[in-house]
Amino acid sequence: MREMNRTMAEVVKKDLAPTPKKKNLQGVIGAVVGIILGVLIAVIPPPAGLTPQAMQAVAILVWGLSYFSFKVMPEYLIALLMCVLWAGFKVVPFGTAFASFQGTTWWLVVGVMGIGIAVKKSGLLGRTALLAMQLFPPTFRGQVLSMLTVGTVIAPLMPSTTVKIAIAGPISVGIAEYLGFKRQSNGLAGLFMSMYMGFSVNGTLFLSASFLSYMMLGALPAATQAQFTWLNWTLMMIPYGIVLLIGSYFAAVMLYKPEEEKTVNKDFITAKIAALGPISRDEKITLIILLISLCFWITESFHHISSTLVALVAMSALIICKVFGRTEFQNDLGWGLLVMLGGLLNIGPVMHGVHLDKWIGSVLSPYLGQIVSQPYLFVAVLAILIYLARFVIDLAAGITLFTVVLIPIAQQAGINPWVVGMISYVSCCIWNLYYQNGNFLVAFSVIGGEDTVPYSKTVRMSMAYMVISIIGLWVSVPYWQHFGLIP
Repeated sequence: MREMNRTMAEVVKKDLAPTPKKKNLQGVIGAVVGIILGVLIAVIPPPAGLTPQAMQAVAILVWGLSYFSFKVMPEYLIALLMCVLWAGFKVVPFGTAFASFQGTTWWLVVGVMGIGIAVKKSGLLGRTALLAMQLFPPTFRGQVLSMLTVGTVIAPLMPSTTVKIAIAGPISVGIAEYLGFKRQSNGLAGLFMSMYMGFSVNGTLFLSASFLSYMMLGALPAATQAQFTWLNWTLMMIPYGIVLLIGSYFAAVMLYKPEEEKTVNKDFITAKIAALGPISRDEKITLIILLISLCFWITESFHHISSTLVALVAMSALIICKVFGRTEFQNDLGWGLLVMLGGLLNIGPVMHGVHLDKWIGSVLSPYLGQIVSQPYLFVAVLAILIYLARFVIDLAAGITLFTVVLIPIAQQAGINPWVVGMISYVSCCIWNLYYQNGNFLVAFSVIGGEDTVPYSKTVRMSMAYMVISIIGLWVSVPYWQHFGLIP
């Protein structure tokens, strides 16, 4: 497992790292553009209804988004500096600029990422994936279905999408090659894309499946956060999830139909499982603690024990049982990711603190207000606008920003803020262009990049996903109306 993670890191570093000249030029351009835009916005007289502090808040946000887009510096540093600038220029009080770091969402992510360390280190994830894949027919269609199904089942067990796809990516290629599909072939591309849809994109269906889910939840008002427990989140995503699974399956088998159908025995998967040896002590402990945690998360609405408390107790138990220790806590918990998450979650409190959210809502209402009352049109227009905006806005930042901006409009129309948050979340997960989705780049790199699958072939699934996602949201509209989330 450690060797796999080292290999993943080396491949990602090799494939994704730009040349020094290109990197320096991109950084310089981004730095200059960000500073110019920030200064220009800061000195513009505020429109009616806004204060100078609001303009400064926007200036710092635009500066940060520019730095994100051009990758001027590490993302966690950009997010941290945004908070520092908001507090340093007294745009909002320090407690508001760093509000998320003392909130339950951030600490919930700390806990579940600790659980993720144990799942990764123990080898439980890889064993579970292989055992489940053994249940499906050893054919192209059978293994497409296995990737989608197994990825969806495993999704809530681990919040790190990167780790899931780093483990499952090479497995998908190995199965494809064992089935006789050569590199660059449709068959191999189809199994790889099925893996990505199952182990990454389907993570939107569960609160515990990705840190991005917690990011979206943290951007919502406190009352809405309390409403959407693990169980409620999952229940509200059932129609969308069914459409996503069915649509992904048919997209894979139609867009990546193999040149030749092949059937073999399951020796490849059996050999992989045998190589793992008997289930270890750490795997048993991790599985027990994970299942107990899931039970508490699912039943939170009955016992009212905070999901955050459950996650932190579970992480502590895993450390006490020595499944992982100080080294992993310091090196593997992803503190950079946690700082970035906290910084982006602070966009909401800052915008609310300077009344930007209400002002944006009043400005956009005349344009979107006419379609808000038509939920099917509203869903489609909103998704398409986000698809377009993703050409220039980062994945994680986009989820938070779109959610915060659209909440006032939704509330005025009687739409639950979670609905616009989910539309923003699922619509941001595209990878039409190489730079748009960091999660996909990890998956693409860990299998060898263009040497294994042409990027142009992967875009087919992204385009299909855009259509499938809108259909899934349409199917969800009457379901959400039934539960009172949409008038």
